[in-house]
Amino acid sequence: MNGVPPPPGTRPRPSTVREGMGWWRWTLRVGLFCLLVAMVHLVAQTGAGEPITDAEIKATLLFKFVPFVRWPKTTLGDEEPFVFCILGEDPFGEVIDHYQGRIVKGRALEIRRVASLAELEGCDMLFISASEIEKLDTIFTRLERRPILTVSDQAGLGERGVMINFFEADETIRFEINPKASRKAGLKIGSQLLRLAKVIDGT
Repeated sequence: MNGVPPPPGTRPRPSTVREGMGWWRWTLRVGLFCLLVAMVHLVAQTGAGEPITDAEIKATLLFKFVPFVRWPKTTLGDEEPFVFCILGEDPFGEVIDHYQGRIVKGRALEIRRVASLAELEGCDMLFISASEIEKLDTIFTRLERRPILTVSDQAGLGERGVMINFFEADETIRFEINPKASRKAGLKIGSQLLRLAKVIDGT
């Protein structure tokens, strides 16, 4: 019976053990994510040497979002890379290149810079840069119902339909999430990540 400990001398059912282990894994993952965010901002404020840049903070956090997002099973092949695309002018430069080849969702990460919508085929995650804001409606039309996690860092884009959007508050980089937009694309963002974000009810 749920919530009642097993009698002395008995072993818990395997399903109960798995559920408990799963809960602890998620708790640990969320805790480590929160610690990472705190450490990144602490280094940015008090670290020795050159201060960490906004681009470095965002690049660090970008791929920490991925474990909290569930893609449709049919879209993530084990042999194919996990493709992170940057559409338009690249705000990261060499900072993002340090992540090339790292393992994300069990797949090698590929950084791809694209200049047009025709090049979006194969992207799993898409950063929409400031240079593309005027084309946002066209971008959304092209991406409609495709399982591509969209990310940006421009004011108001969360309300317009970008799934994860960085913003600054109290001199700290934070992020907002539009779960409705992600659901339309067939992506599920975990409640653990939603608790850390500003959740908006946008398009």
